Amino acid sequence: MENTIENGIICLFDILGYKNFIVNNSLSECADNIRTIISKLPDNVKNKVLDICESEDKKLLPLQKKIDELLKEKFHYIIVSDTILLAFDFSKLNSADIDFFRFISLAYIQEFQNISFRQGFPVRGCVDIGSFYYYDHTFAGNTIINSFCESESIDFSGILITDNALNFLEKENTNYTNRFIKKYVHRYLVPMKNNIEAYKNIIEWQIDYNKSTDLDLKQKIFESFHAHKKDVSLSVMNKINNTEKIYRYFLMSKNK
Repeated sequence: MENTIENGIICLFDILGYKNFIVNNSLSECADNIRTIISKLPDNVKNKVLDICESEDKKLLPLQKKIDELLKEKFHYIIVSDTILLAFDFSKLNSADIDFFRFISLAYIQEFQNISFRQGFPVRGCVDIGSFYYYDHTFAGNTIINSFCESESIDFSGILITDNALNFLEKENTNYTNRFIKKYVHRYLVPMKNNIEAYKNIIEWQIDYNKSTDLDLKQKIFESFHAHKKDVSLSVMNKINNTEKIYRYFLMSKNK
């Protein structure tokens, strides 16, 4: 399939520690994890998004079929080694469907982070919006480059959204999308590579842990980075500490 998309959301994810995962596991172990976890992430995320709609917002129940149809027709992805590219196409949709699909796209990206983290493959990624081109499983465009560069610049597991994408979505003044942005998008000083910090737009995600003890949060983060026989070097430990710092900010913001 070949297409040039004039209006869509791109999210590029990078699996942290992937090279170490390949080195520390046998070929059969790598193949098994790639086949049973990484390659199944897109379908597992879609099913989780549908479950969330059913359990948390009864108003969305009649729209489950629409969500499934939109993801089948307007969602494309490619997985190459440690890079996962998600692409959501808003062309040829009416205004109501565009708003709803933008919301579903952001929820899908958020849940992708949640599930991959829980399954021992922490990722970092960035969302951008604009035009791009795809042919079968090949993608190209400045939007993809922007997403890649922003994602590569951060030193923790998390999801950024570019100023360009956020400004565009906020100016649309749409119902579903704005609900997501107000609840889950934060402007915060985040750790970047080379020991610098910068204010970025970051999408809140979830870590399943026992909130009654301080130890459990860092332990959960450590376990995700260490899963599948991955080593925790000093540079990885820095990412763990930075991820904990970001997540503690999410917890604090909920209590305000």
